[in-house]
Amino acid sequence: MSKTEKPLAGKVALVSGGSRGIGAAIVRRLTQDGAMVAFSYAASTDRAENLVKEIEAAGGKAIAFKADQALPGEVVSLVRKVHAAFGRLDILVNSAASSSPDWLAMRAQTSPPSIARLTSMLRASSPIGSRQSRPELICGRSFPNFL
Repeated sequence: MSKTEKPLAGKVALVSGGSRGIGAAIVRRLTQDGAMVAFSYAASTDRAENLVKEIEAAGGKAIAFKADQALPGEVVSLVRKVHAAFGRLDILVNSAASSSPDWLAMRAQTSPPSIARLTSMLRASSPIGSRQSRPELICGRSFPNFL
């Protein structure tokens, strides 16, 4: 395949929350377009492993890392692991969100712990805006950020 058929060949992407739903679809598309993709997952180890196997069977490259996107320290560690694995980071997609029973309960009634967790996740899962991980993001040039 030519470069035009694989426009992201040689690029490294990080997708937070990439083991299921929209995040997994983004991981699949990025690898189809030629990117090497690292993605995080919170609890879906089997889904993450199966997605990596699926990507590799199709000829792509993907690595899954367990990380709680609501914890800034884990986000920093995630970015460092991606940099260690691939030597760079070109594309960042923030897809992590919470669909736990706690989140569903929050929809029915305002639950301060649920709101606090979701707010923490949204803040921490965006390494671009996180002071703790900025030094790690110097390794690439552009970071599309989809929240």
